[in-house]
Amino acid sequence: MPSSTKVASSLCLCALAYILSELVKPTFIEDYNFGYFIFVSMLVGVIVGWTSMGERVGFGLVPAINNGITGTFSMVASVIFIQSAN
Repeated sequence: MPSSTKVASSLCLCALAYILSELVKPTFIEDYNFGYFIFVSMLVGVIVGWTSMGERVGFGLVPAINNGITGTFSMVASVIFIQSAN
């Protein structure tokens, strides 16, 4: 069921995935072909934000901070796994 919390968390993680992907790109060699690198990272951010972070909101400040850290770590770990498999 769509809700505003799921949409907001998925958009925030999508934006974070875009920013982190742009920060990682200069560490590769110059002629590296990234292909769908950024789009896959953003898609994973949307999925993790929708499923993981969107479900656990509204319980106070400390759980919100924990939810943000857990969601970010889950997104980064998933993106690293998917991109390394590619």
